[in-house]
Amino acid sequence: MTGRTVSHRRRFLYSVGAAVAVAGCLDHSSDDDTDNAGADDEDRTVDHDEFASHSGGSPREFPGDHICNGVCGMAVADFPDWNAQLAHDNDRGAFFCTSGCLISYLVAPDHVGALESAVTDVWVRDFETGALIDGTEAHYVVDPDDDRLDEPMGLNPRPFADRADAVAFTANDQALGDSDVIGLDEFDLETAMVFREYQLRAAEE
Repeated sequence: MTGRTVSHRRRFLYSVGAAVAVAGCLDHSSDDDTDNAGADDEDRTVDHDEFASHSGGSPREFPGDHICNGVCGMAVADFPDWNAQLAHDNDRGAFFCTSGCLISYLVAPDHVGALESAVTDVWVRDFETGALIDGTEAHYVVDPDDDRLDEPMGLNPRPFADRADAVAFTANDQALGDSDVIGLDEFDLETAMVFREYQLRAAEE
C-alpha cells in the first residue's frame, strides 16, 4: 500500500468519524428498526442494541436475521450479491442490504441513527465478482438511471476493486464517463440522494 493510499484512507476514516460524532449531538430515539421503505419517520430510527458485534480487520458473516441498519429495513442476508458492512471502533458493526444503503449511513448519520463511534473498516461487493472488497479503496460508478438494471432498492453505486474495471463499465454506456467513477470519500448527501432520496427525505420530515 502506497503512502498516498494510506493518506487517502486515513482522511476518509477521519471524515466519517467526525461526521458520526457530530450526529451524536442530535437526538435519536431507540425504537426497533422494523420499518420498510414506506414507513413514517418515527419508525425509521434504530435500536442501537441491534448493532451486531464486529471486531473489524476483516468482514464477518452477515447475521441471518439482521435488517439494514437505519436505512431501509430489508434483511441483509437476503441479498448476498449486493450486501455490505462496516465496523466501528467500539467493536460494533452495521450491515446493509446494498452499497446504496451503506453510503447513506456514512454520509447522513443524523438521518439514519448511526453509531457515534468512528468507522474503522468498510466492505462492499465487487459489482463483477460479488466478492467483498475494501470499500475505502473501491471505485464506485455513480449511475442515476434506475432503468438500467434490476437492483435491490432500485439503484445503487456499483463498486469495483479496480478502477480500470469501473471505467470499462462506463465505456459501455454513452451516458457515463470517467467522471462518474468516484472514491468513497467523494460521496456526499447530494450523491446519496441519487440512491436513497425517498428514505433520506422521509428522515428529514
